[in-house]
Amino acid sequence: MTALRATLTMTVARRDAARLLEGLRAVFTLAAQSPGFLQQRITRAVSADPDMRTFVVISDWADEGCFHAFERSRKQDAATAVLRAVRTSNDMRLSTVNEPGQVIA
Repeated sequence: MTALRATLTMTVARRDAARLLEGLRAVFTLAAQSPGFLQQRITRAVSADPDMRTFVVISDWADEGCFHAFERSRKQDAATAVLRAVRTSNDMRLSTVNEPGQVIA
């Protein structure tokens, strides 16, 4: 099975980190209810800048179609409004997740 992994990196001012995390709770709940959702994790990157916080959200989906259906939905757009309001930068990357020993073509 080849799944899709979405890796979203967001940077916020330290003072806005709690708002971002609270906003992510709603997004995580919505994602978990979406067809093709497999799992999601969040990490906080170590930063030399004490005034900024960088969070990395990793979500796995059954396939690209399921991810894009979620990403392009009105519900997702509404749920992520607070994230767009507080983040100072973001970067989204998509990749495949392969089973051990599976050939990556």
